[in-house]
Amino acid sequence: MGRKAWRHVCHLNTKTLDMRILIAILSVLMTAINILAETPDILFESHVKSVEEFIARFNGDESSPLTDTTRSPIYSLFDFNYVNEQNTDSITDLANDFINSVKTSGARISLIDPCTHIEAECVFDFDDRQCNITLVFVMQEFGSNYRRLALSDAYGIVSSGVLEIKPMYPISPIEHELHFMSLDDLFTNKKEYLASTMPTDREVDQLSYLIACIHCGKAIYNSCQNVTVKFSNIPGFEFSIKEKINPKSFNSGWLISDLKRSTSTI
Repeated sequence: MGRKAWRHVCHLNTKTLDMRILIAILSVLMTAINILAETPDILFESHVKSVEEFIARFNGDESSPLTDTTRSPIYSLFDFNYVNEQNTDSITDLANDFINSVKTSGARISLIDPCTHIEAECVFDFDDRQCNITLVFVMQEFGSNYRRLALSDAYGIVSSGVLEIKPMYPISPIEHELHFMSLDDLFTNKKEYLASTMPTDREVDQLSYLIACIHCGKAIYNSCQNVTVKFSNIPGFEFSIKEKINPKSFNSGWLISDLKRSTSTI
């Protein structure tokens, strides 16, 4: 083969090689573009966007696009940041025992279960200061079509110092014989002792106290800072979920943020 012909062949081979490389690169780029195009959808679908969606995935009524078929889908419902903050062996054993309890008992969670309640961490303005008060809600069901959240409890009023419980106030055992003459002094000048006149086996109803303060203008609602849903119907366990927003992570939304053992045998 002459030198000119050899150069022509080499030139053609080089062109063919360059074309193959170009096609390979384009193929890789197209694959990457397709993955990137699908990722936002997968991210969105993997996020646990509501409490109802968390419950559906926990109960196995709905699956995540990233569910590992070799493991319980409940593992993916843990907040990874919470898990990383725990002792590795302890949280692993705890999570495994928890999931085994769910499987063994066949327990399902629900917002209308009496063992479920929702806590709202709120800020109230009391006179010249702000106080953190937690409101506790339970879900009530009426008939088959109507539900509502009922405000069932409140706490933080005593611990924040809004209501100070004084030592037991001694009302004279013969006060009734005197037509309760000392009540005027108690209700007028010693109001801070009123809660201390209750029987020793009773505690102040903080929710009723809060409602009374709102009615008389002493307390003003400011904001809700955080919401936690707590479940305690899994035999031997209690757990809570909170909303964790991680837009660029598959581990985002309503996730298990606390898990502990309990003496419950439900």
